[in-house]
This record gives sequence, C-alpha cells and structure tokens, in this order.
Amino acid sequence: MEQINAWLASEEKDYQTGVQLYLKHGKNRVLANNFLRKENAFNREKLAYELGKLAFVPKLEITLVPVAPTIEPAEPTEPVAPNEPTSDQQPTEEPEIDVNAIDAIILRQSSIFNERAKLSNTLADLTTDEQRKAVADQIESLTEEYNKLAEKKVRIENGTEPAEQPQEPAQPVDKAALLLTRNNLRSQLTKAKNVLASKPEDAEKQEKVVKLKHQLDELEIRIKLN
Repeated sequence: MEQINAWLASEEKDYQTGVQLYLKHGKNRVLANNFLRKENAFNREKLAYELGKLAFVPKLEITLVPVAPTIEPAEPTEPVAPNEPTSDQQPTEEPEIDVNAIDAIILRQSSIFNERAKLSNTLADLTTDEQRKAVADQIESLTEEYNKLAEKKVRIENGTEPAEQPQEPAQPVDKAALLLTRNNLRSQLTKAKNVLASKPEDAEKQEKVVKLKHQLDELEIRIKLN
C-alpha cells in the first residue's frame, strides 16, 4: 500500500491517480463507478477517506509526536554524594491519569467512528447533491468532534488537561424516564422513516432521520451504562 500512502501524504492528491489506485485496490464497484463518473469536492473527500481505510490509515486518527525539549549543557558543579539529593532537586511525580475520563472518550470515539462509517456507506446510494452535502456536513462535524476528543485524551495522558470546574452533584438517573424517552424516539424515528419513504430525495427529511437515529444511539449507550 506504499502508493496509497504516498498519495495520501501528497499535498495535491491528484484525483485521477487516486481513482486508479482505488480501482486497483478497492472492492466496492459502486463507489468505483461513482468516482469515475464525476470529480467534485465531495467525491475527492470520499476518495481520500476510502483510500485511507484501504491503507489502514483511518482518516479520523490523530498522531501527535512529542517534541523533545532542548537541554542546555549544565555548568560544572561539585560532585554530589550518591543518594544525597541537592536542596533544589524535587522528586519527579508521574501525572495522575483519569482512567474514567479516558474510558468515556474511547467510548464516544467508538460511537462516532461507527456512525461516521454508516453515513459514509450511504453516500453511494444518494441521488442529489443536496443529500450528499447534508451527509458530508454531518461527517465533517463528527470528524471534528473525534479529533478534539483525541487531542483531549493525549492531554489527559500527559497530565496537561486543565482541571474541570466543580459541578453540582449529578442527580440520580431515572432509568424509567430514559426507557420512556427511548420509546418516544423510536416512535418518532419510525414516523420520520415513513415520511422519508414517500419523499426519498428530501434532504431535510433525510437529515431528520439521521439526527433521530443519532439521538437514539446515544440514549441506548446511556441506558447500558446505567
């Protein structure tokens, strides 16, 4: 996959070259035909995403490379006896990592990745530019959230995340209320799908279905955690 990685790393990302790489390595013929039919901003974004998956370089992943600090040579000092620290030396403490916060971030990232993959898989079935733009905007929003969470996770692991302001004690979660809300969302989602079935090209109705599905998925996670 060196050619794909080289294409992804390039600044120009020539569209036709990328299409040929996908034709050679990709398996989804519907996507391949869609890439061949038309070059536009949406297809360029989709092509980069699909090639990233083929090269095992997920588009959502962030790799932060720590920069080694510059250490200036110290001035000669008198030898210090072993096990006898100088007065200005302080024991180095490892940052205390909030494991619960990291677990919550990983859980949300997993939800975002799955949701983004589902949205991406629907792109080939869309028939209008309005529909594609609506889904692309949602994918972009999810990508931005994922990246911010990845950066926050690194800060927590390095002990550089600012302490959160104390909050009011959380009220006990009423699971019965959550289940009732879930039933209402399911009902709304069913109705929205029925309306969309009669007007499948209506971008606004399609967006409503996606939002309701997202809310329902989030609620299902809350119910499982409680």
